[in-house]
Amino acid sequence: MNAKNPSRGSDIRPLVAKLVLLQETELEIRRLSHELGGVDRRLAELEAGLREEQKALDIVRERLQEIGARNRSLESDLKDIQARIERSQEKLRSVKTNKEYQSGLKEIEDLKAMAARVEDEMLALLEESEAAQRDGKEREAALKTRAAEVEAEKTTVLAEAQGWRNRLADLERRSRELSVEVPETVLARYRRVQAVKKDGVAVAPVSGAVCRGCNVNIPPQMYNELQRMDRLQNCPNCERIIFWKEEEDRSE
Repeated sequence: MNAKNPSRGSDIRPLVAKLVLLQETELEIRRLSHELGGVDRRLAELEAGLREEQKALDIVRERLQEIGARNRSLESDLKDIQARIERSQEKLRSVKTNKEYQSGLKEIEDLKAMAARVEDEMLALLEESEAAQRDGKEREAALKTRAAEVEAEKTTVLAEAQGWRNRLADLERRSRELSVEVPETVLARYRRVQAVKKDGVAVAPVSGAVCRGCNVNIPPQMYNELQRMDRLQNCPNCERIIFWKEEEDRSE
């Protein structure tokens, strides 16, 4: 169970030292807990970045498949047009009137124009395919390198996280030990203040008549009482438990 309450008028320096140590321990617990809370997020960010690079590579590969399919379709169209040209040329040799001959020539010219457009598109696709293949190879190499980097980073993050967990377990055990050494009424007072402070700071020194928790001046009479170090007091502004920082005042 907790130690008994200190009597009014006794030297509270040992009690203050325990409170400060307890607070330092719990602030470190808080910091490590925050760091551990970010581990999953960091791992997710690493994986997300890798997925984005993989997605970019997949888009290039999909485009190459589309180019291949389109090129095969164009090859089929070109063969069909060439076959039609051959039939038209064969037909031209057997026409009997000038009108039929001119019509046949026009048909052949139109078919050749169609073939030229198909060949132009096939050439453009070939150039695009070559560029996409180069891009794909570069992205594939970059992805392989990045995957190795991500795996190494994940290993580092997980190892660091395990170190934090081990340290956190030690600190939590130390916090429980210190809590038992602090009188129940004082500990309850400390917890009440701690619960309403976002930064978790419930105990603050006073030096130069200024509370270092809120940086507001302490009333002169209270400051004089603090220097006697015979009872705990709360800052009238921020309500933190305050104590006289003797060493710091003497150095000023």
